[in-house]
Amino acid sequence: MGLNKAAATFNVPKTTLIRRLTKYESTKDLTVATEKKMVRYEKIFNVEQERELAFYVKKIENRFFGSTTKDLRRLAYELAEQNKLQHNFCHETKMAGRIWLGNFLKRNPDSSLRKPEPTSAAQASGFKQVQVKRFFDLLTDTTTKYKLTPDRIFNDDKTSMTTVPKSMPRIVGTKGKKQVGLLTSAERGQLDTVVCCFGVDGSYMPPLFVFPRKRIKPKLILNAPLGAFSINTKIQKDIFTEWFKKFIKFSREIVNNPVLLSLDWHASHTKNMDIINLGWDNGVHVLSFPPHCTYRLQPLDVGTMKPFSTYYTEPTNNWLRFNSSKVITQFQVAELVDKAFQKAATLPTAYNAFRATGIWPLNPDVFTEADFLAAATTDIEMPEATSSDNESGPSMIQPEEALIIDEPELSVIAYHAAIQVNMTPPLVNDETFTAEPARSSNEGITEPWLSMTNKDEHCCTTTISIK
Repeated sequence: MGLNKAAATFNVPKTTLIRRLTKYESTKDLTVATEKKMVRYEKIFNVEQERELAFYVKKIENRFFGSTTKDLRRLAYELAEQNKLQHNFCHETKMAGRIWLGNFLKRNPDSSLRKPEPTSAAQASGFKQVQVKRFFDLLTDTTTKYKLTPDRIFNDDKTSMTTVPKSMPRIVGTKGKKQVGLLTSAERGQLDTVVCCFGVDGSYMPPLFVFPRKRIKPKLILNAPLGAFSINTKIQKDIFTEWFKKFIKFSREIVNNPVLLSLDWHASHTKNMDIINLGWDNGVHVLSFPPHCTYRLQPLDVGTMKPFSTYYTEPTNNWLRFNSSKVITQFQVAELVDKAFQKAATLPTAYNAFRATGIWPLNPDVFTEADFLAAATTDIEMPEATSSDNESGPSMIQPEEALIIDEPELSVIAYHAAIQVNMTPPLVNDETFTAEPARSSNEGITEPWLSMTNKDEHCCTTTISIK
């Protein structure tokens, strides 16, 4: 058919058909002639160049130096200038346009705008492949030896709850208004601590409330989650010891049917002789996470605490709405936590949190090489511990006074009994404790170093200094 008839039949402008036919006659290539272009929005970079740009952006994001939209637009402008490509980017701002950014994200669906979580330098450099591998080795040995099942693996963590919510929801307001507000109890909230614990099977232990007060009143935990309790002391070690006794009853463990409790590396957990003795007597094996790694390895941190904090905001706003003449104090925190706890403490949440960290089902390969890029420069192999005979030394190492953990890189520890030297622990042979020879720090001066390795209990070798 002719041009006029084709334009009327297919509703295509006649000038468009003439332009396409002219291009076909000059190129004799139907693909080039029918290629649809976006006029001034035509792609600046070819496929290979854009792939390299997307790869670079994702690579630096893995190192916790993510690019903002302006950073990416500046980078695109510099890339086009250095490669002497024809482009219509703004030369005044030296940035690509927002339309290019939108099209770039569409062409690379594996990249998107994300809200990052603040990650400290200690966390970024502390999450090392060596540390994580050592943790999973200990976890694998303990799980295999004691044939642990999902109903006997637990995780403990604490979070802060304030009378003022940490985050505010979006509200519907007047368009164009410069500022909208939402009522809160105060400019700064009063901080309280909630200790949570849950298992792989979805069982949640009643939370512990820690209030910064000298006197704990029963009214403080009124309408709290069923079974919740509070401890009338301000000493951290005593608080955790009392909580640990409650955990022993909750887990219903016995020596012949042990359980595993994973927690963070805190002095009240790992340098507490009461916890060590209670764990030995009741069959509780405690495994601590490496320092600065809980944001990736701790199930409560990964999958529960964020939604728990989010769910806490809604009942807080509702309480203020129906009690307009009052403000939230410590006496309402337990009631508000209960409403948030009922939504956050679910079976899918528990299972997904343990699966995401690789603890259950046990998956040491849950983290890829990209997850360790930020700490790659400080990832050093730890030397193997050596053992020999050491006849001298005190009969008992007292906490705080004589126990000093040396080399924080060796901070992943699974302990199962009281730390004793030259004394026979219950059900453990003398041969299970070996000593390391003295290491000289300066000429003529030596310091006694003791390396204790509980081989039967799969403990991590931890170097300590005896004053």
